[in-house]
Amino acid sequence: MMHPNLVDQLEMFVTAAELGTFSATARKMGRAQNVVSYGISSLETSLNVKLFDRSGHKAVLTPTGIALQRQAQNIVNAAHDLSRTADEFSAGVEPVLTVAIDDMIPFDFFEHALATVAEEYPGLELRLNRTAGQEAHSQVKAGQAALGICVSGFDMHKDQPFTLVSHLKMVPVISPVLKVNSIQDAIKGSDPAEHLGHRQIVLSATETPEATPDQGVISPHIWRVPDIKSKYDLILRGFGWGMLPAHLVDADLAAGVLHQMKLPFITSLPGLPVFVFSQIDIPLGPAARLFREQVIGVDNIQH
Repeated sequence: MMHPNLVDQLEMFVTAAELGTFSATARKMGRAQNVVSYGISSLETSLNVKLFDRSGHKAVLTPTGIALQRQAQNIVNAAHDLSRTADEFSAGVEPVLTVAIDDMIPFDFFEHALATVAEEYPGLELRLNRTAGQEAHSQVKAGQAALGICVSGFDMHKDQPFTLVSHLKMVPVISPVLKVNSIQDAIKGSDPAEHLGHRQIVLSATETPEATPDQGVISPHIWRVPDIKSKYDLILRGFGWGMLPAHLVDADLAAGVLHQMKLPFITSLPGLPVFVFSQIDIPLGPAARLFREQVIGVDNIQH
């Protein structure tokens, strides 16, 4: 039968194995040396093995002790994790935090928030739903996510507390895969009306695309896609032009894989506003509040 103080004894064992002496272990753990010695002896009795050879000037690990050291450390770590997580739950920390994030928003924007929450609440299960902006809005509204971060485009202020946190720079781009004449007209900045002949790729909701508010749509010929990855792929392969986040196309523009279109009435627009929001009248848990605070304090992502 295992001793009721097994975890305590295992911690004495792994500490002694690391420091090399029982006296150093006693000092580090704030225990009397005889208590450490007795605890390790009791552990040896419970396990029916010899962990230390005490025949010399100081106790040294036996081959069995060496073999069991890592497993013992894993048990001690797991016990500490269990205790820490239980403490978090007893303090009111939510066991799971779900955040729905618009896939247009770069990872750098919320990386610091992730790191802060991970450090503060290591036992928390975090779920990141990277999805289209309107889907992020819907998930929060339905209670499937505690927080949402998305580019404006929806009338969210009527049913969700929201905070403006940044702006996202958008760039109208076109692929050189399209006909040469069309490309030259687009990148030289000819009459914007001439571009109405180019197919435009736009974002729309998956379930009800016809109900999605169109933003920046100037062409009568459009293809609708539900996510930014599909929009990027279609534009890159020459199926049409469209507005894409600057961070997503900067490298392609520099390499000539994509060209920026000279459309004054679009390129002069300010960056799209980015909001963080939650459900109305439902208080956030400690982890969600911390995540939100860190996002609100992030640097502007337009640059």
